[in-house]
Amino acid sequence: MSNDDSLRHYWDSEAETYDSSPEHNMASAAERAAWTSILSRLLPSQGRVLDVGSGTGFVALAAARLGLQVTAADISSGMLQRLQAAADKERLSIEGGCPGSRRT
Repeated sequence: MSNDDSLRHYWDSEAETYDSSPEHNMASAAERAAWTSILSRLLPSQGRVLDVGSGTGFVALAAARLGLQVTAADISSGMLQRLQAAADKERLSIEGGCPGSRRT
């Protein structure tokens, strides 16, 4: 198994429970407000952003909530599936992909 495959396998296996850790998501309304404030100052007010290593989408989702067009990239399709489920739940549009993934 290649290093890429090992990493992909590891993060895919972590995807289902990844967001259950408080440090992996916005655990409270106050934390969500703080992140929104910070990102609204750092990101452009409109346009596209790329979240590389997006995981389950902590930053990608926040950027989409600000009205930005977001592309999320991660080595783990499992993480991106969790991100897409969260985006769908909030009716947010986020494009995603696994760079370097092999299709069979």
